[in-house]
Amino acid sequence: MNALIKSTNTVDTSLQIIRHPQLLARILETAATPDSEPLRNICPILISRIIEPIASTPTPTKTKQQPHHHQTEESKTAFKNHIMSYLDSTTSKHKSTGLMALTALFQASNEYASAILLTEGVLQEIVDVIEFETVNVQLATVAMLNSACADEACRKLIGATKECTRVLLNFWKSSKSPESLKSAAAGALVKVMFVDKELEKEIFSGDLKLADGFLSALKKKSGEAGHLEKDVIANSVESLAYLSVRGFIKEVIVNDVDVLKALIGFLKTVDEKAVQYGLVTIFVNLTSLRRRLGEEEEQLLKLREVSGEAVVKPDPLDDDKRVETRCTKLVTAGIVGPLCSISSSATVSLAAAISQLFLNLCVDKRHRGKIVQEGGVKALTSLATKLSASSSSSSSSSVLSSSAGPSSSSYLIAAQSLAKIAITTDPSIAFKPISRALDILRPLIHLLSSNDATTLQQFEGLMALTNLASFDDDVRTRIVALHGVKAMEYLQFSENNLVRRAATEALCNMMFDPVVFEGYATNDGGAVDGNASRLRMMIMLCDVEDYETRRAASGALAILSSHPDACRLIVSDARGLDTITGLLFGEEEDANPELLHRAVEVCKNVAAVGGVLAQRLEAAGIVKLLRALTLNPIEEIKMGAIEALQNLQRAGVNVLSKPQKATKSEPKIVELD
Repeated sequence: MNALIKSTNTVDTSLQIIRHPQLLARILETAATPDSEPLRNICPILISRIIEPIASTPTPTKTKQQPHHHQTEESKTAFKNHIMSYLDSTTSKHKSTGLMALTALFQASNEYASAILLTEGVLQEIVDVIEFETVNVQLATVAMLNSACADEACRKLIGATKECTRVLLNFWKSSKSPESLKSAAAGALVKVMFVDKELEKEIFSGDLKLADGFLSALKKKSGEAGHLEKDVIANSVESLAYLSVRGFIKEVIVNDVDVLKALIGFLKTVDEKAVQYGLVTIFVNLTSLRRRLGEEEEQLLKLREVSGEAVVKPDPLDDDKRVETRCTKLVTAGIVGPLCSISSSATVSLAAAISQLFLNLCVDKRHRGKIVQEGGVKALTSLATKLSASSSSSSSSSVLSSSAGPSSSSYLIAAQSLAKIAITTDPSIAFKPISRALDILRPLIHLLSSNDATTLQQFEGLMALTNLASFDDDVRTRIVALHGVKAMEYLQFSENNLVRRAATEALCNMMFDPVVFEGYATNDGGAVDGNASRLRMMIMLCDVEDYETRRAASGALAILSSHPDACRLIVSDARGLDTITGLLFGEEEDANPELLHRAVEVCKNVAAVGGVLAQRLEAAGIVKLLRALTLNPIEEIKMGAIEALQNLQRAGVNVLSKPQKATKSEPKIVELD
C-alpha cells in the first residue's frame, strides 16, 4: 500500500488503477479490513493520491476540454460502480464494506463521494433498513453519515431526510445501543442540527442533554478498552468541537475539573492528528474573544432593533470577562506544556489551530511569562516556520503578489503571538540564547510587510521589534538584512497614528546599527538625496501633535547629530532649525524635559561642527534659549546647554552679549555650500 501511494503521482498511473477492477476493488476493501486500523487509515490517503492527479489537471480550453472531462467522469463512475455494487448486496459483510469504502472516499474527496450519496434514492435506501441490520452495518452507516456531514449539500440532505434524523435519534436515545453507536449517532446529530432548527430544539429540550454523553465518555480512562474506545473518544472530541461554539457548553467544560483534565491529558496521550485538531479546536472556542462590531455595524444593529427585526443578541457567557476567566483556568490547568509538545509534529491545519490558541492565551499579559517558561517561544517559532513554508508553497504559483513572502493568515497569527510575547518580556530572558531572538525576526517583519496584516498586527510587530532592537547588535544587523528597516520606514506613512508612532520608535532604536546610522547621516555622493529625504521625514515628525512620536523622532535626530553630515542636513533643511527651536521654545511650565534634552543634544552637536552651522544657530535665536536652559534643574539638560554654548563660543559666536530676540521665523542667513 505504501509503495502504491508513493508511485501514484501521474494521471496515467491513476487511470491504470481505476481501469483495473480487481485492484480498485482491493483498495476499497482495505477500508473495511477487520482488526487493522493502520490499513483503514491508509485507505483514504491512497484514494486521495489516485484522485489528485486527475482533479489537479489544469483546466483546458473550450476546444480541448473533452479528454479531461472524460477522465474525471470515468474515475467518478468507477468509484461509484464499485461502491454501489457493495451497497446493493444482500449480505451484511458487503454492505459494511461499501459503507466504509464510501466513508474513506468522503475523507479523500467530498466531490467524488457526494456524487454517490446525492444520487436520488441512495440515502433513503440505506436508512430504510438500517434498524434491521447488524451492529457492524449500523456502525458503518453512522460513520459514513458523520463523514458525509463535512459536505454542505450532503449535510442538508441528511437533515432534510426525516427518516435519517429519526434513526440517529433512536440510536442515541436507545439503552440497547452500544456505547460506540450512541456516540457516533450523537456526533452526526451535532452536525445535522446546525441545518435543522427543530432537531436542535429536540436535542436540547428536557432531559435530552446531548453534551452529557460526550463529557462522560471523556472522563473515562483511555487505554483500558480496545479499538471501540478510541472511536468513542474521537467522536466525543469531534462533537464537542462543534458544540463548544455555544456559551453554556463552554462554561460546562471549563468548570468541570475532570473534563478539563481529560481534554488536556488527551493532548499528551493521543497521537491521532484528527483528535488533536478537535481538542485544540475546543480550546480555541473556549478562549476566543467575541468579535467587536465596527461603528457602522453597531448603528445598523440599532436600526434593525428599532424597526422590529429579529436580532440575535450577543451571548453574555461570551463577554470579555468570561473569556478571560476561561483562559486563566486553562493556563492554570496546564494547557501550555502539552501544546508545546505537539507543536513540533503538527500538520499545517493543526499548526494553524495551535497558533490561534496561543494568540488567545497571549491576550492576557499575565499568561505570557508562563508561556515563555514552558517553551512557548520555541514552539511558536516552529509553528511560524511550518506555516510560512506552507504559505510559500501554496502561493508560489501566483503570478501577482504585492507582499514580500507568505500571506497566510495563520502565519500572521503565529507571528502576532510571538509579537505579543516580545512586547512585554525582557528579551534577555525570553530569547536566550541569542539565536532564538534572531529566529523570530522574520515572522515579526512579515507582520510589517504583508498586505494581509491588520493594523493591530502591524502595530504589535513594530512594538516587538522596538524592544528587540534595544537588545543586541546582532539583532539589529539581522533586522537590516531582512529588510525590516524599509518596512518600518514605509509604515511611517501609515494613516494610523499608533502605527506611525511605533514605526518611528522602532527606527529610533535602529539608529544604533552602523548601516542604518550611515544610511541616514552620511552625505556621500549619489546617496545624498535619499538620505536627506529620510532625515527630513524625522524632522517633520518632530513637529507632530503626538508626543510619543515627537519624542522618538527627536531621539533619532539626537543620535544622528553626532555625525557632521547629519548636522549639515538638519540645518540645510527648510524646517530643520525651526523644528529644533520649537522643541526648545516654550514657557518653563510647558517645556517637556525629554524633548528639551534631545533638542539640546542636537544643538550641542551642530555647534561642535562650527562654521556656518554655528552662525545659523545664532541667527535662529537659539543662543538665548540655551542660556535660559543653563538654569534648568535637570542636570543633563543644564550640562548639555552649557556644552552647546561652549561649542558656539569656540566657533566665534558671542554667547555672553545680550542675545537677539528668540523667533521661530525663518532667519535670513548664508546658504550652505
